[in-house]
Amino acid sequence: MNVRGESQKVLGVLFEAEIRYYRAAREVQIVSLSRFLNYQSMLRNKYAHKFAEALSFNEVV
Repeated sequence: MNVRGESQKVLGVLFEAEIRYYRAAREVQIVSLSRFLNYQSMLRNKYAHKFAEALSFNEVV
């Protein structure tokens, strides 16, 4: 099992999810839904950075 490679894939998925939520929020015309999508984008960004920090701290990357 290649931990480094799998970790990079997970990190990529997290950042891709953030981007998709952000883009969806910009396209939606319903204000409450746009806010929800922006919030989800922010959470995915937070998760991705925490995950990257944990990988770095544990010398996985």
